[in-house]
Amino acid sequence: MVREASSYVKKIAASIGNKLGGDSKEIISKSSIFFLFRVIGFIAGYIFTLIVARRFGAETNGLVSLGFSVMMIVSIVCRLGFDTATVRFFAITENQTIQKGIFYKSYLLSFLVSIIASLTIYFTSDYIALDIFKKEEFIPYLRITAITIPFWTVLLIDSSYFRALKKNLLFSFFNNSGRFILTLLVFLGLILFGKGSDPLSTLISHFWGIFVLFALGSFLVFKLMKENRFKTSISLKNYFRDSLPMLLSGSMLVFLSWSDTIVLGLFESDKSIGVYNVSLKLAMLTSFTLQAFNSILAPKISQLYFKNKWSELQTNIRFTTKLNTFITLFFVIVLVGFPSFFLRIFGVEFLEGKYALIILALGQLVNSLSGPVGIILQMTGHQKIYQNIVFVSFGLNLILNVILIYSYGILGAAIATALSVSFLNILGAVFVKKKMHIKSYFILGKTKK
Repeated sequence: MVREASSYVKKIAASIGNKLGGDSKEIISKSSIFFLFRVIGFIAGYIFTLIVARRFGAETNGLVSLGFSVMMIVSIVCRLGFDTATVRFFAITENQTIQKGIFYKSYLLSFLVSIIASLTIYFTSDYIALDIFKKEEFIPYLRITAITIPFWTVLLIDSSYFRALKKNLLFSFFNNSGRFILTLLVFLGLILFGKGSDPLSTLISHFWGIFVLFALGSFLVFKLMKENRFKTSISLKNYFRDSLPMLLSGSMLVFLSWSDTIVLGLFESDKSIGVYNVSLKLAMLTSFTLQAFNSILAPKISQLYFKNKWSELQTNIRFTTKLNTFITLFFVIVLVGFPSFFLRIFGVEFLEGKYALIILALGQLVNSLSGPVGIILQMTGHQKIYQNIVFVSFGLNLILNVILIYSYGILGAAIATALSVSFLNILGAVFVKKKMHIKSYFILGKTKK
């Protein structure tokens, strides 16, 4: 059924792309499949959150969200920037055949670091839950989260390799969509067999979903590699040095994305975290197309930039920004116009997140209007500049979160997130325009060929 839907979407995208031609056709055609899988993944995540909220309430949903936040933040550090470096490095065809060893070395190093982090969190879970978050009930959730971290860490490095090879169907599935598809299937299985009455079954399902993806993803990567050897002309030290700015910017970006949930965990109740998470999840619906287009655009930007094909580069970026903005605007209008309708689906108690949803959705619109600035900077060798921009934005985000959450709760978290994300993207767009002479932001008018 998924394959038939995928084929149908691809035909529609191809018919649109044929009218445009060139790279525009490729961007629409390939990103449409990514978008389809993202939609399926979002629906699975939406259903999972809905079942958790309806079955266990906002408090349990808050603890699950807090667990996800810890996993995301720790795993980005454990990846050491190798996920982004993999995309940029292996997008170059020559490296795919003669430099495979550096992938294996970075893969194993990330896995080792993530295991150390996992064990540390697992055995200090009492301290973290009681002394930092002041939530005794978070201890078992944190332990399950800890053992999930190594598999999620390596899984994203695997998916980055698929992305570099332009295997966008595999990338879209393993990068995000498959996570909630498999988690939901396991969760429904536990409920069916009478094992889903314990709130911990939520994160247990998540662990097994991630583990299956990790095993399958690693198997496919090694199969694509064809030969398993560590021989390479590039030292791991130099490779890590190149990936370090991506690690720092990637870490700050993830911290920026999840710091609102973490700070809410310090100041607010489990219920508030659960309500906010639902509002955030709905608002992130608006970023679907941005992620879909970026998955295709990243290796293409790297290739065009280093081949000095400036005209094609600008055309691709402008076309993508314009198309993404119109689609995002549609979702924002729907969410801002009917916030209560969507929140009520999860339960009456989630209506408290109405204004947070509106603010978060508007923040995502600014993100789309600015264009794919992060991808542009990282794929063109300006990762240190991006690192600095993200670092400043994260600092702003953290300060605003502490001040505004303390005074306004989840509304303050939404304002802090929207302002800091807007600052990040606008500042990035300004740099790309002034220093690189590339207009990444939305411009009303006909896209030049």
